[in-house]
Amino acid sequence: MTLQNFQTLKLKFCKSLRKLPERIGELSNLRHLEVLGATGLCCFPQSIGRLSHLQTLNKFIVNAANGRCIIEELGNLSYLKGNLEITGLRKVENMNEAKRAELQRKKNLHFLELDFGFFDDATKDDIQRMDGAIQALQPHTELEQLVIKGYPGSMFPCRMSREIGESGESTQQQEMSLESLSLRGLHAVKHLSAELLGNRESRSTSSMVIFPKLTKLEIEIMPEWEEQHFDILVPMKSNTISGSGGTASRIIMPSLEALEISNCPKLKVVPHYMFSRSLKKLVIRECPGLIGMQHCLPQSFEHLELLRDLGALSKSLTPVTLNHNNGYPNLKYLQIGYSPCSSLPQGLNQLTSLQDLVVSNCMFLDFNPECLRILPMLSKLETICCQLLRERSREDWNIISHIPNITIDFKKLTQTN
Repeated sequence: MTLQNFQTLKLKFCKSLRKLPERIGELSNLRHLEVLGATGLCCFPQSIGRLSHLQTLNKFIVNAANGRCIIEELGNLSYLKGNLEITGLRKVENMNEAKRAELQRKKNLHFLELDFGFFDDATKDDIQRMDGAIQALQPHTELEQLVIKGYPGSMFPCRMSREIGESGESTQQQEMSLESLSLRGLHAVKHLSAELLGNRESRSTSSMVIFPKLTKLEIEIMPEWEEQHFDILVPMKSNTISGSGGTASRIIMPSLEALEISNCPKLKVVPHYMFSRSLKKLVIRECPGLIGMQHCLPQSFEHLELLRDLGALSKSLTPVTLNHNNGYPNLKYLQIGYSPCSSLPQGLNQLTSLQDLVVSNCMFLDFNPECLRILPMLSKLETICCQLLRERSREDWNIISHIPNITIDFKKLTQTN
């Protein structure tokens, strides 16, 4: 067997591997090139574009220096499928180069990660160049998961929506199948609402469903995102936005089930359009500028995690529980972690359906067990690395004997009769 007949080359977890062989393009029958976990790999040879039968490629590295691999080499790899991570996108020279990668034709890709890398003081020219690149890197409509990292632009880089006319038929030829979207390290983006919802001054009479199949949204490390009350349109009904003429509506992420927001220090409110009727899980981490939530969470809500400093939300759940007298009948799980506060948040007593309460790494938090008697459905209480609560565990906790499972630092508390 000659090397030209090789179909599979596995280089997984070869952490010392720095580059692929220059003549790898001569493996004309190669179908699968696996480089998952090859963390030391920093450049691809230009000949990678000759592997026209390639189906599996976990990672593609853009490196335009010294005749190395440019992104248009992806254009010949029409049969790629599964997962693909593209790194080094800051080195893309222009929109035409990115367009020649022909991502829109790669219909068998299900997961795509676009990593621009780290920009140290990106110039206006850099941002304009990256704006053009990301617009040219629009994936096929069958893509299910998209991750965008390190994009330096100040506007949301891509809006993948479906516009529906009065006849109920799509007025666009394409509909995104995106089910998962992650935005990480978009350091200059200030507003998501206007970009997601489109032009506020639009006078279109048609309805629009934006991200119709999205079930998971992650937003992480966006230090300039500063959504405020006046930035967000008032909804006609849950998760629906009226047009400026009152005749059109925009339905935002109607299938969203899980939302995670992390490390957004200027964020003032969690926008209401992210609270779809199907939302079940919400995780908020390190958003110290929060002053509350503009609208209540849906009845279907089941799982809430409040981690690190969340501004007003660390002290009070009133923005969550406001106007919900039944305390969210489906909310079963609450975790409070790394809270800077010395007491449980106000409004906890309204979460009467809560079954599982986890408190972790809260050095200053202290509360009398008696305050948990107001949670009649609570069946599990767990505290982890909470010094003051650990000291309280030596006291008589029989006052909350209605909680059958109490664990302090992974040790089950034995209650006396």
